[in-house]
Amino acid sequence: MLSLLDDRSTAPFTEEEHELFIRTIKTLKTSRLRLPGAGEIDSGDLVDFFNHLALVSDIECLESPTWINWDITSRCNCSCIHCASDAVLDASNTGSDDVSTRQALEFIDEMASAKVLTVVLSGGEPFMRSDIYDIIAKIKQRGLFLTILTNASLPLDIGHLERLLDPNTDLIQISLDGDDAESHNAQRKADVFSAVVSNISRLLETSVPVKANMVITHYNIDKVYDVYHFVRRLGVEVISFTVNCPVGRGEDVPLPDSGRLLRISMNLQLLSERYPGTRIRNNVLLVPYAQPEIRELIEPDTTNHFPRMRCLAGTAKAVVDSRGDLYPCPFLLYPAFNAGNVFRQGLHGLWNHPDTWTKLRSGRKLDSTKCNECGYLNRCRGECPGAAYGSFKTIHAPDSRCSFTPPKEI
Repeated sequence: MLSLLDDRSTAPFTEEEHELFIRTIKTLKTSRLRLPGAGEIDSGDLVDFFNHLALVSDIECLESPTWINWDITSRCNCSCIHCASDAVLDASNTGSDDVSTRQALEFIDEMASAKVLTVVLSGGEPFMRSDIYDIIAKIKQRGLFLTILTNASLPLDIGHLERLLDPNTDLIQISLDGDDAESHNAQRKADVFSAVVSNISRLLETSVPVKANMVITHYNIDKVYDVYHFVRRLGVEVISFTVNCPVGRGEDVPLPDSGRLLRISMNLQLLSERYPGTRIRNNVLLVPYAQPEIRELIEPDTTNHFPRMRCLAGTAKAVVDSRGDLYPCPFLLYPAFNAGNVFRQGLHGLWNHPDTWTKLRSGRKLDSTKCNECGYLNRCRGECPGAAYGSFKTIHAPDSRCSFTPPKEI
């Protein structure tokens, strides 16, 4: 049985490791674009279908977003070092800018009328709102799919959640950045680890689907495998790993080494094969085409290995912040991308206004960047515009996490 790779190694892959690499690439292809009708059907297939249309076509945007990330409060009891929204609870943040219960319930009606499919409740910390269960109940009453992003450190009414949530369409994603109090609390800047583990254990005794999510930073990257095994022993069936994006407080957090992330992704592939009871939902590779190993495997004009990368921000997905302002992405919460306020101007009108996110929707201009010297530009398209804007204050730049270096002219 193949052992886990030394993720700090730079040695060439052995034949057995290369076979693992190929399997990892195939999984990455699937995770980047999962088409409905192939294999097991779940509630996400309808969303994936419309996202697929947005990915492979040249349309600027769908008539309505399929997915809205709704930051229902700016308050949070943690102060995470990587927080994109820079949420915090202090004397200056009383939550006075948060929308009222009435506005929140009316907006849920508007999302349902606009044919939004999935609502993601985020923040801040959603459970800091006293009306959170009323909001959840309304979302389910209107038949929307629901995901709740929470640090799970506050008291939860587990029975109420089980009654409200549909195990076939809904999910609670819980942040877990370490397998012990020291590592988790250090990244969260709060003493919350024991409460998080307690809430995970209680939720696992119910029908409520739970997914753990680890944000990988320069500081906790050594804990990736420990966290995987920790949630596996707890009984969590799904875990995802995301890598810090240099926006918000994350701008000050050093990025993990891309070569190391490649080997970590291969090790996660190996673990998912070894322990099928705990599935890994996504891959940690940030900019796949920047990896020399992948570039050696896939020709620039190959179309059957990877789909075209296309960001769905502003095309099929959007964010509404705690004040009701509409943005294309959680990583583009900048004034330049504020399309207007949904409570004053309406979701449908803002989304379909011809001036909304024109530059983003019409395509990034990367001709004068290093991307233009990369044979994979048509596949990659510069990857994440949020990472580009966070570092360079323009979307017309490559993902700042890309390690590709154009060859020097001789």
